[in-house]
Amino acid sequence: AEVRYFFGGPVADVDVEWHILSAPYRFEPSQFGRYDFTDEDDPWICRWCWWWEPPSPNVVLSGSGTTDADGNLTIVLPTDVMTGGQRLTVEATVYGRDGQVISGRSDVVVHKGEFYVGLAPQQYVGEAGEELAVDVVTVNWAGERLPGQELDVEVYRREWINTFVENEFGGGTWEWETVDTLVHTSTLTTDFDADGVATFTPEEGGSYRFSVSGRDRRERLVRSSTWVWVSGAEYVSWRRENNDRITLVSDKSTYVPGETAEILIPSPFSGEQWAWVTIERGGVLQQEVLKLESNSAVYRLPITADHAPNVYVSAVIVKGPDETEPVATHKVGYVLLTVEPVEQELAITLTPSVEQAEPGDTVSFDVEARDAGGEPVQAAFSLDLVDKAVLSLKPRTPNAILEEFYGRRGLGVSTYSGMVISINRLLQEQMEEINAALDGRMQVLGMGGGGGDEGMAEPTAAPMEMPAHEEGGMHKAAGELPPGVELREQFEDTAFWDATVVTDETGRASVTLELPDNLTTWVFRGVGMTAETKVGEETIDLLVTKPLLVRPVTPRFFVVGDRAQLAALVSNNTGAAQEVEVALQAEGLVLEDEAAQTVSIPDGGEVKVTWWVEVEDVEAVDVTMSGVAGEYSDAARPRLTTGPEGTLLVYRYTAPEIVGTGGQLVDEDTRTEVVALPPKYDDRQGELSIRLDPSLAAGMVDGLDYLEHFPYECTEQIVSRFLPNVLTYRALRDLGLSDPELEAKLPGLVEEGLGKLYLRQHGDGGWGWWYEGESNPHLSAYVVFALVKAQEAGFEVRENVLERGLGYLEGTLVRARQLQSYREANLQAFVLYVMAEAGETGRASEYTTDLYDRREKLSHYGRAFLALTLGLIDENDDRITTLLSDIQNAAILSATGAHWEEA
Repeated sequence: AEVRYFFGGPVADVDVEWHILSAPYRFEPSQFGRYDFTDEDDPWICRWCWWWEPPSPNVVLSGSGTTDADGNLTIVLPTDVMTGGQRLTVEATVYGRDGQVISGRSDVVVHKGEFYVGLAPQQYVGEAGEELAVDVVTVNWAGERLPGQELDVEVYRREWINTFVENEFGGGTWEWETVDTLVHTSTLTTDFDADGVATFTPEEGGSYRFSVSGRDRRERLVRSSTWVWVSGAEYVSWRRENNDRITLVSDKSTYVPGETAEILIPSPFSGEQWAWVTIERGGVLQQEVLKLESNSAVYRLPITADHAPNVYVSAVIVKGPDETEPVATHKVGYVLLTVEPVEQELAITLTPSVEQAEPGDTVSFDVEARDAGGEPVQAAFSLDLVDKAVLSLKPRTPNAILEEFYGRRGLGVSTYSGMVISINRLLQEQMEEINAALDGRMQVLGMGGGGGDEGMAEPTAAPMEMPAHEEGGMHKAAGELPPGVELREQFEDTAFWDATVVTDETGRASVTLELPDNLTTWVFRGVGMTAETKVGEETIDLLVTKPLLVRPVTPRFFVVGDRAQLAALVSNNTGAAQEVEVALQAEGLVLEDEAAQTVSIPDGGEVKVTWWVEVEDVEAVDVTMSGVAGEYSDAARPRLTTGPEGTLLVYRYTAPEIVGTGGQLVDEDTRTEVVALPPKYDDRQGELSIRLDPSLAAGMVDGLDYLEHFPYECTEQIVSRFLPNVLTYRALRDLGLSDPELEAKLPGLVEEGLGKLYLRQHGDGGWGWWYEGESNPHLSAYVVFALVKAQEAGFEVRENVLERGLGYLEGTLVRARQLQSYREANLQAFVLYVMAEAGETGRASEYTTDLYDRREKLSHYGRAFLALTLGLIDENDDRITTLLSDIQNAAILSATGAHWEEA
């Protein structure tokens, strides 16, 4: 691992934590698209499982260390314990002396061996008794041919044991198991071109796996495998699919215009058959009907620029009825061809006027645009200059404009065939099932395909008291900067952006700009587009640094009274050791150390200089740090600031507190309320509000108006709006309050709520949260309570609705010994209270007594409901006094009142 500053130079002697994650690696060189370099025995390979995904990366090793003088840390990877190809991701976190934590990652591939074996069948479908041939190639890690490798060839025959699993509806799906048998072994050595051919003549039909392996110079095993399907006159146990899909195979993974793509169409049929081949992308671009001369035909497609960025090749194979297929049938296959958009991409060259600069320098950048043929073109450009440190936090996608304009396109075409619902075919399938039941086995006529996706292609406390400073222990910060020292204070994330630059007829343009004060590596980017929508992007780095540099390390803000340590990291890149005078200039701080300190720094070294300070009661602190060593100097304000003009804000702790009180003036007199202010307070915020109302009722009007507008619509929310409207109507009437507008609205709102509650009553008399669902006892009691209060306020409530609701509630009552929790006991207390409010004291009396005898099951509010219920049944009941005493004893008293807390 290498750790370097963006302004140049190593980050030496800092702590690093690292983790290594491992995931399987699949070798797929683009220049050998038709060859397969994977091994069937790899545990994460499943050719027959379209849903299969390789395992996620997992942490295999962790550790820590310290960078050396060159900013390097060596991490030793124990590759000898790994099996198979692995992609290792190394994640490292660096803890800088300035307190910053930076992370990065990189990948490294651990290969199986020194070479790979690629396999490509000359034909994917053969016949029993005829020789099968598989082309073999050996390549190194870079995909370059590596001749002279001795290899072992093994051929296995796979038998598919198919089972039809019925479901409860009479249908079902096919499931399978496999049995592999070794039927052939041989050896071969790749020739001067690293090619070879593995051959084998099968005696019977079936699925055959060619496995070719070798060992490198350190005896590490390298192996790959591929499949060939063989037809025969006898019964062949193919894998039985649950669909009509086949898998088309292309000879390469990526093409460029001018090449010819070869697509294998592996047909499961024999005899005369036809294929409708279409080239698709958002529509049918080309089409052709072919008579297939064999069941492993190859379709050749010349690739043009119009095919970029990709096309889909579809083949619909149609087979008429004959002695092998009793009814007409079909198969459908797709393959994606990726075509590089080389003719749509601009070649862009960016050239800076200097390779390295200092802050404040004026630099120029030349831009040149050419097309794929090398000819200059006029193009519109967006040019920007961004701090590379910012981009390290959120990297940009390289050449994103090309991906946006010419990224992979979706298929956008659906293919259907009437033969999917052919009555002849359905009858034939049913007959096969009947024959299978009679014979004890199923005659299988399909063929197993290899892999593929199931679907089509993917388209603040008062201010602190300041301590008195003893003059002898404190220091004043240094005053002005030394003469000739330039202050760096203009820091930008983006130093330049111009989206209106156009190249001339020679394809050239130039921009000039002044650099801000950042010490970093700047990334200059040009994104261009022509009138013909040819696009491109290019970047180039520009290092901006100084021989001697100072980087302040400060908090982003302070709090009044803070005692903090400030630091300056001073780097020496002058080419010789230096004696550097480092000074702190600050306003709003009291220093405990000398403002100026002299330190010795070797060439390429870095020293941290510190000061302890105390923060004064000011709005902001202005901090500048400088370093001078002969002809070299630097000075800077902190990079990350929060105040105006590069200052650091100073906050005060405050604790917002709201205190309220109220009372009543009975006689003509005055009353004094004392407002006690804390010893320290912020006089820039806070207020004292006094409100006088002629009566307590008059002070309620604003709250009543709010309740009229409660805005929700499930059953509970309908009641939570309906009930306040009822109580508001009653309060206006009983207390003699006047609000004509509110009085006019309320009757209509109450009637509207009644109508909604009528509609939501369930057949059992209760209510649920919505129209659907089961009735809820608590919610049903809430609704009945609201209906009772509406009736008391003078509104007409349907008696049958209320009676059915009360009946439902009575049905929920159980003996107290059956109540298992506070929740169940409290709910029963609420239901009994609602029934008593409705006048059903007789129906509630028995259960009320039972619950009182087991009142230890009740929470405070449950006991309150029980006391209210007893009061409605008999206001002189002695048990009320007992319950109220329990509640009073549980009260938590304070200077401003009392409250209760449930256990």
